[in-house]
Amino acid sequence: MQHHTNFCLVALFLQVRSSYQYISIIIMRTSHILLLCILGAALLSSVICSNGTGPDDCCFKFYPRKINKKLIRDYILTDNRCPKTGVILITQKSRHICADPSLSWVENIMKCVDEKTL
Repeated sequence: MQHHTNFCLVALFLQVRSSYQYISIIIMRTSHILLLCILGAALLSSVICSNGTGPDDCCFKFYPRKINKKLIRDYILTDNRCPKTGVILITQKSRHICADPSLSWVENIMKCVDEKTL
């Protein structure tokens, strides 16, 4: 009877040990899958964030001095989603200068450019 009990205990021990091995394999596979999901989400979120639909050109600081209107060939109004309403003045050399559209000299330049294009 003692021999049978020892055999049952050994069998039970082996069964428990194999269950622990099985559980540890499942946990390792699950952790690998979870890690892959986290990495995939991180990559996807960086692509989505960099591919935003926000405005392309905004003015954050305005040029402080008056500019000669002969130097400006065109202008672009900034998008209404920008934090500041601005105008981008484009020079004859294709440089972009941010200006405050509420200033009289900027309004004058915009009017002159509009008259040239008509």
